[in-house]
Amino acid sequence: MESSSVISGSQALNVPVHVEVCIKDSCSENHHDLEERVREYIQQTYESFEDGPISFETNAYLKHNVRSIHLCDVELSSSEGIVSADLAELIVHIFQLDADGGVDE
Repeated sequence: MESSSVISGSQALNVPVHVEVCIKDSCSENHHDLEERVREYIQQTYESFEDGPISFETNAYLKHNVRSIHLCDVELSSSEGIVSADLAELIVHIFQLDADGGVDE
């Protein structure tokens, strides 16, 4: 009997997978629309999720508006560190870096 490294339907439902989307300074897209496009792209492109960056070089819309996409906290949601796409609940966080950089207080 083989052991699975991906959580399957009998083991969990709606495993939270956080998606951090850093948008470009030039992005003027509505955040809700951008969130939907990111979610759609990830669901159509990946069969499973683990912590780390997401490549989106082939998607012109995302390439024009997004600086980076990272999946986070999968290891906290799954003891295996990987979650099947059909079980994942993508929680998308959109942010923009401050043009002035970090500040020491």
